[in-house]
Amino acid sequence: MRRSIFKWPPPRRHYPFSVVLPSSNLSIYPTLREKTEIAGAIARTLAVYRVDNIVVFKDRKSAQEDYELLKIILSYLVIPPYLRKKIVPLVPELKYVGMLPPLNIATHNPEGKEPVLGDIREGVITTSWGYTGKAYIGYKEQCRVSASTELRPGTRVLVRITSRRPLRGEVVDPDKLNLYIGYRVLSASSADELTSVLSKLNGLIVLTTKEGMPYSDIKLRRALISEIAKVGGLILLFGNPKYDFNELAEDVLKEINVRFKINFIPYQGVYSVRTIEALAAVLAQLNTDMITFKGERY
Repeated sequence: MRRSIFKWPPPRRHYPFSVVLPSSNLSIYPTLREKTEIAGAIARTLAVYRVDNIVVFKDRKSAQEDYELLKIILSYLVIPPYLRKKIVPLVPELKYVGMLPPLNIATHNPEGKEPVLGDIREGVITTSWGYTGKAYIGYKEQCRVSASTELRPGTRVLVRITSRRPLRGEVVDPDKLNLYIGYRVLSASSADELTSVLSKLNGLIVLTTKEGMPYSDIKLRRALISEIAKVGGLILLFGNPKYDFNELAEDVLKEINVRFKINFIPYQGVYSVRTIEALAAVLAQLNTDMITFKGERY
């Protein structure tokens, strides 16, 4: 019998996943409450499947306020709940975020446990004495911390617990951790800016489209996973419920190297697949295939 591959805290991916999402996905909804609900569902889906980067793209069908709103909500949700009141100002865009489910990623301490040796917690620097200081990490007692660079009050940091009594820790570089700590929010307000952002991300560029090759083809699936490993990452281009990415940003496609055009939901049973549905369907299949065909183990 095959062993369970549930692991907590979850490891980061060997090959980073990045998602490009047009902000017009919010523009089709009329109210702030509905837009907030969709942004929250997007955030949860990204976190469930350990997406490393989300690029919010202002496409030609998007209103400026929806572009700003999607960035604000996605950035807000990746902050631990216990830090939000300390570092996030009250803004109208966040009026309904209280109804959204938390991400519950590992660094948010979703189990509500007291810190133990080796824990990684996200915190904010409250006091600094140069390379040492104190950080609030969501616990009744502040954590004395040390770092290799000068600490500044108000800075968000990741802290590894090195002592429980007294409570002490060291500031760690997130890029050196084998731990999934949530997605990073990037943005592009124009086609040129998006091209520039994509050039800096490491990954095989894949266009999700109803006009693409069906992902039911086993040879295609094996080839895709092999290329992701060879390139060292994946960049997925999504559209909105009415238009595929290529219909929204033809000028971007002329500047980048799209290696695969894939229909991940062949013979879809509805006229148009909503983006949140497509996100879940695509990422679920790729998550499984990275293990099945690449033998991804942690």
